[in-house]
Amino acid sequence: MMHQEDAKTPIDHNLPILCSPQVFSRRELEEHLNSAVEILLRLPRHVRELDDSFVFEFTGDEQLFERVARFAQNEHRCCSWAAFAIEMEPFAAGTQGAIRLRYITGLAGKSVVAEGLQQLRELKLDSKAQSRLADILAETKTIVPSTPGQFEQDARTLRGIVERVKSLCGC
Repeated sequence: MMHQEDAKTPIDHNLPILCSPQVFSRRELEEHLNSAVEILLRLPRHVRELDDSFVFEFTGDEQLFERVARFAQNEHRCCSWAAFAIEMEPFAAGTQGAIRLRYITGLAGKSVVAEGLQQLRELKLDSKAQSRLADILAETKTIVPSTPGQFEQDARTLRGIVERVKSLCGC
């Protein structure tokens, strides 16, 4: 069976690689952050890195498939430069089966997503840190990629945002 990750998906290189958390209300932002932590960090049984994307593999049912699809829909709202593919293999109703989310970033966006995943892992997001992160993101107009030599505390980069959360909550 050919999986979606076997084919390259073109990325519109005219879209700037930045994230806009202000597309969400404060409540939506907190819900999306909770969903991101679950879908990208806690629930995958395996994560594979491809040339132009990340593939998150799950074992679940139709409800998990819907949660993954909702996450991808909301992630696209704030990160419209990325593409998403969701695949569910056949399995009997009432059982669980393989579900895959391919977060397609292109080569330029891949380092942004990799940094985001690493930063979120480093935060060890408990409820206090997640709430602080949501507060800071709610105030942030756009998040831009870090560049070599950039001031690490730059409030527009994910690293700068995570450093602020760490200093505020002591995590």
